[in-house]
Amino acid sequence: MGNRTENHPLGGGNKDAYEKNQIICEIDNPAASQTVEVDMPKKGVLALWLVSGGNSYKWCYIGCNAAGSGAGFIGKLYFKQKCHLRLTVGGQREDSKLQVAVWGDKSVWYDLVVATSSKDNWSADPRGSVGTITVNRSSTFNTFFDDWEANGNGGGGGYGASVWNGYGSGAVNGYGKLQYLRRKP
Repeated sequence: MGNRTENHPLGGGNKDAYEKNQIICEIDNPAASQTVEVDMPKKGVLALWLVSGGNSYKWCYIGCNAAGSGAGFIGKLYFKQKCHLRLTVGGQREDSKLQVAVWGDKSVWYDLVVATSSKDNWSADPRGSVGTITVNRSSTFNTFFDDWEANGNGGGGGYGASVWNGYGSGAVNGYGKLQYLRRKP
């Protein structure tokens, strides 16, 4: 029997929110932005993969210049309290993000990780338009660890090199995955 708690007077408070290593949600190369909401009903550690949408813009005159790539983040997040999560993965020139809301109130969402896409689709030289990564390290919901983050790579004769696994560059759009790892950090 687990430890007695306020919510589980007969025990059972030490169970994991999900099965260990369970993929909670995954969005792979969507044609347009897609969003999934999931509940984090207990404390626990999630792994996050997040890459923004691509940008297939290319401007040619004498030579051709292609847009830079989107940004990406891979890391672990320990959630210290129950909460709601919203994962959005971008299509062409769309951002990807992980947001959090207070348990029982989805009226306000706070950004945890935002990976922007290369936005340029009009410039004569789109090479320098790269995605950027923003991580809210002052969040009271969670802490980050074992994380890697990268701004996008510049374009040129070809599209900017993807920051992870081909996603977020040219016609290849974003990627997002949440995986439950364990209860404690």
